[in-house]
Amino acid sequence: MYRLAIAGMGGFAASHHQEAVRMETDGRARLICTCDPAPERFPELQESLAQRGVAVYRNYAEMLTAHRGGLDVVALPTPVPLHAPMHAAAVQDGLWVYLEKPPTLDWRELESMIETDRKAPIPTLVGFNFIGDPTRRKLKQRIAAGEFGPIRRLELYGYRPRPESYYRRAAWAGRLMLDGKLVLDSCIGNADAHAVHNMLFWAGGSLDTFGRISRVEAQLYRAHCIESTDTVFLRALLAPGDVPLRIVDSHACAAPADLRETVVCAQATIQVHTDRKAYEIHWGDGGVESAAFEPLPFSLMRNNYESLFAVREGREIKPFTTLEDCRAFVALNDLAYRSSATITTVDRAHCEVYGEKESAGVAIRGLRETGAEFLASGDFPRLPDAPWAGPIPAPVTPTDLTGFDAAWVAARLARRDRT
Repeated sequence: MYRLAIAGMGGFAASHHQEAVRMETDGRARLICTCDPAPERFPELQESLAQRGVAVYRNYAEMLTAHRGGLDVVALPTPVPLHAPMHAAAVQDGLWVYLEKPPTLDWRELESMIETDRKAPIPTLVGFNFIGDPTRRKLKQRIAAGEFGPIRRLELYGYRPRPESYYRRAAWAGRLMLDGKLVLDSCIGNADAHAVHNMLFWAGGSLDTFGRISRVEAQLYRAHCIESTDTVFLRALLAPGDVPLRIVDSHACAAPADLRETVVCAQATIQVHTDRKAYEIHWGDGGVESAAFEPLPFSLMRNNYESLFAVREGREIKPFTTLEDCRAFVALNDLAYRSSATITTVDRAHCEVYGEKESAGVAIRGLRETGAEFLASGDFPRLPDAPWAGPIPAPVTPTDLTGFDAAWVAARLARRDRT
């Protein structure tokens, strides 16, 4: 069995702990140790860990030192600002790494992590769960083989309501920076990062490649009382082929949630219902193919672990998503801020307030209709049709990343414009 360490006990780390129990039952891996700055907050988990002989630490570095030579893999479901230093420490100890998404949202930091990862025994896996889904991979193979003709356009329609309390869950939530370091927490960078990464996966010319960014234009909005953005209108061109990508994604909306990925090809349109795990193919001749995603014998998280194990066992050459595979995702996020050059604050006069106490949130009026129009036409929201509309963005390219850093963000994005 592989010897596993998990950094963290609460938040999403709890899911890794649950998966560790299942892997132990299956004889696939054994949790050796874990760490958390306040393990006393998790008495039930602590009881389970004690029964299984798992060592608990308050400090990550202390844990690695105590178990040097006694671990194979470490999982890092930790706050994003901690990813780079924790990853570096694990690689230095010769461990393989399961790194939760996003790896970082700072393109410079990502390049540094990629360089660090070259010293790792096997490439780090980044936990973009859907890339390893068998049904999704079969669809990608059909697209890459040309069954539907060339890709003409990609669309992401994302409405995932989040209450105000969502942004109080962590010091970095809804922040552009923390302690002078880029965070860029947002709907496209965190909660819906899986779906955004999926769109780049569809654009790749072969099964295990991702589209590359050629150009980005984006409008960024905030309706919640946060520093960063909760609503994004984005269009981009992706290589190969300058394929148009359009994204509308928001947390400033009310139920129902709706997350759809659309791949428009020359001969058919594929629509994937991300949350429902189902897809439809509408052929140009009127035919329709629809199905649910085939069930897995285990979770998508376990599927990621198995991808890492398969590389270690020589059955695969890379895990589903590596740090290098994240270049387009991180660039898309950074260039969205670079293009927008401001985050337009939507006045509460243009919002509906819903829910009470911890479930209270805000929804921008007319957002879904405006989003549908944007996906259909590619035209950004404008006054007077959208009374909350911000300025039309400037197109940017990857060369514009050079000037994008914490100083640029502090100077241009930290202000609070009102519509």
